[in-house]
Amino acid sequence: MNSLCKTMDSILVLRTLTNGLNCIMEKNMACLGSSMKAGPYLESFYHQPKRRIVMYKVMIVEDEELVRRGISLLTHWDQFDMKLIGEAKNGAEGLEMALKFRPDIILTDIRMPVLSGIDMIDTIQKTYSPAFIILSAYSDFDYAKKALKMKVSDYLVKPFSDKDLEESLKNAIETIVESRNRQVISQKLESISNSTLATFNQYLSQHHTSKNTNLDKVLNIIHHRFSDNLSLKQIGEELLVSESYLSKLFKEESGYTFHDYLIQYRMKKACDFLSDNQIKIYEVADKIGFKDQRYFSVIFRKYVGMTPMQFKEKLVVKKNDK
Repeated sequence: MNSLCKTMDSILVLRTLTNGLNCIMEKNMACLGSSMKAGPYLESFYHQPKRRIVMYKVMIVEDEELVRRGISLLTHWDQFDMKLIGEAKNGAEGLEMALKFRPDIILTDIRMPVLSGIDMIDTIQKTYSPAFIILSAYSDFDYAKKALKMKVSDYLVKPFSDKDLEESLKNAIETIVESRNRQVISQKLESISNSTLATFNQYLSQHHTSKNTNLDKVLNIIHHRFSDNLSLKQIGEELLVSESYLSKLFKEESGYTFHDYLIQYRMKKACDFLSDNQIKIYEVADKIGFKDQRYFSVIFRKYVGMTPMQFKEKLVVKKNDK
């Protein structure tokens, strides 16, 4: 207790001295500025574009004031590109602050008055999903098991060291970055489902029928032999009609060229095949008529907006979330 108080007093003294030195330096620079002109080097230095830093918002929810204040004052938040936005002494205050300010990381005790950390986490996760770091004692192990089931980022046992806390903060950042990457992929996938794949509905159905018998035969060949090395010339020979006739007919009736329709249908089938966790990407490429996996990945990304691996990983994430 005495050691913590002395440390806090030292921090306040250092901050006072630092502020004083900053004021002196600012005055001296102002005086120099009136009598000297910055050279080319200084000009380029002061006009360097600033690196955009992502600041992660942090909140502490802890009923023990010494622990709460100690973490608040002794943690080097800037080192982790973090900003402490608030402190709460119980779960109810923490819940109110979290829903208002939406911190990225919440350090919280489990056993607290008014509202427990577990109940607070459960309520917050119904609105959004920050990274949680649990601060708890050995006697709270049953609570800790519940917290771990709620997919918290980390669990620290009191008393913990500065190094332990720093590692937990790093883990929390990794959790946030991973979560945001998943959201980006999810948004892309939803966009694909609502746009690119949606445009397939009219003509990519195996139940599509046309007034023109020849067009129906072409569609039937594509739907059943999409993995073959198909060409309009080859199909024309099978149907005993000219390639130019089929090309014009296909464009007028479907709105697609034969090649575009074939590629998009293959991409649709690739999406279907990729939903199987056991299948390999090179196997999917082969199943839809691509002998080169790398070329398949390029075409898939062009039409779908992400690589086959990203698409596959997103499907796994969605299944796990369910």
